[in-house]
Amino acid sequence: MSRIRLGDEHKAVLVDLYTRTLKTLGDLPCMEEFERPHASFLNRTGLNLSRDDAWRAIVGLLESGRLGRKPRPLSPSGANDGQ
Repeated sequence: MSRIRLGDEHKAVLVDLYTRTLKTLGDLPCMEEFERPHASFLNRTGLNLSRDDAWRAIVGLLESGRLGRKPRPLSPSGANDGQ
């Protein structure tokens, strides 16, 4: 399997689109919400990057420190509020 190499301008688009989502990285690939940033990436860059390759690129950006980690939202029941 070959590794996809994105230029800095394409990485910047992924960073921008990810930071606009409300989901954490762990929640994003399982959600339909990933379809919107993925489709936006394809439209903005003109690249034919698969959903899996886009996910791997986002993970790589997180691991390299170019993406900040998002805090996990509190559960609806408030179970994570320390009470």
